Amino acid sequence: MNDIQNDFSKVMALLAEENKVFPPNLWNQFSDLSAAELSVLKTTWDMVSTRRKSTLLQDLAAMMNYNYQVNFDTFAKFCLNDEEPEVRANAIRLLDEYERRDLIDPLLDILLNDADDIVQSEAATVLGNYVYKGELEELPQRDKTRIEDALLRALAENPSVLLQRKALESLSYSARDEVAPLILAAYEKPETEWKASALFSMGRSANRQWEKLVLANLDSDEPDIQFEAIGAVGEMYIERALPRLLDMAEDFENLDQPIRMALARALENIGGMEGISVLSRMLEWAEDDEEIELLEQAIEFASFTNAVKLPDMFGFSMDEMDGAVRHYHSDHHLHDDDDVDDDFDEEVDDEDLE
Repeated sequence: MNDIQNDFSKVMALLAEENKVFPPNLWNQFSDLSAAELSVLKTTWDMVSTRRKSTLLQDLAAMMNYNYQVNFDTFAKFCLNDEEPEVRANAIRLLDEYERRDLIDPLLDILLNDADDIVQSEAATVLGNYVYKGELEELPQRDKTRIEDALLRALAENPSVLLQRKALESLSYSARDEVAPLILAAYEKPETEWKASALFSMGRSANRQWEKLVLANLDSDEPDIQFEAIGAVGEMYIERALPRLLDMAEDFENLDQPIRMALARALENIGGMEGISVLSRMLEWAEDDEEIELLEQAIEFASFTNAVKLPDMFGFSMDEMDGAVRHYHSDHHLHDDDDVDDDFDEEVDDEDLE
């Protein structure tokens, strides 16, 4: 055993100690795993409890929110084959920002064949990122079509309502003819969860045909439906909703946090100077760190877009600007020098992850 393997074996031994806190300063040991470290992982992973595995994966996901130098892709892909559904689901969440095409086939296999619907639903969610890239022509059409077909199949054939909803939400990025009727059918279902998913999908689709339905739900008595309606207003840049959003924000301190955060995101997109003023007042009231960070980012972006008057400055139409701003907001950019038709080299060979 070489020094690298010996050091990582000590890390794994600490992780396996159920009654001791795994030191956060060792989380980064799972970043950029070498072939030698992966070999150790394969022989020691089964010694770690399901609870410890899942907690580690959740901690690593949280770490990625503030440390942009770490890369847990190899570790997360290894965990996709874990026997426990909880671990597989957390591994997929850790891959939410993964951009390369080699993940498509494993996710499709999970979507269609995994025995756990929560794991399947997580796969459906991440596959939505690839549908979005396909709409931006950052993914080969053949891959986009395969993913859309698989999501349509899951929506039509799988009995899990959770998976059906997540498949619809991911499909909503697509311009395929089948999608709009599916969104409308979901909206017309009596269950709150389906209407919420439909409104979420309407926002993602950025299709103005949904505008009246979205606006009609801004004052819903159902918090989940109101939350998604506010989000859809922001996603679709529905400027005539601004007076209602501003009125809602005036009662900021009495609103539930999810509604406040949805308002902040919507005002970030369509608020103009009035929106910036309200966001600033909301920031004065905010106490939660996550909420403060969101409001600061919203004010920064709203100030930028309001100052430069992007559509007028560059002669873009509003439809073109909608696409540009969506691309700005996406957490899943391909690098300019990536060729989507190329196969990518991995740090660890694919067979090492099987």
